[in-house]
Amino acid sequence: MSKKITTSLDGKELTLYVTVPRFYNLFKQATGKDLLVMAALMKDNQEMVDLIEIGKGIVYAGYYTECQRNKVTPVMSKEEIFEAIDFTEDNYHIKIINQWSEVSNLSDVPGEQNGQLKESVLTN
Repeated sequence: MSKKITTSLDGKELTLYVTVPRFYNLFKQATGKDLLVMAALMKDNQEMVDLIEIGKGIVYAGYYTECQRNKVTPVMSKEEIFEAIDFTEDNYHIKIINQWSEVSNLSDVPGEQNGQLKESVLTN
């Protein structure tokens, strides 16, 4: 299975390269949080996590990992990515999280039921 996600953001098609160590390092640099720890917290419902922040971090880290891997200059900065996500449809970040969980082969991803985030995770 591919370790990439393709998404459209602010009229641009972005390829996100996820699940490699560089991706997780960039996620932590961008958000100050560990993605796998946040995923575990969501799964255990131990505390409220910011799903929008997770979505932003996945897009930024995946996109910058793909750019670095291909030695190309990104067309969007971190700030532009984060701002563009603030103006997407309500469930954009949920779609990104679900796509990440699928390509990450996480069978028991945080708050998931049949590969999709459970409504209780979304509404809490």
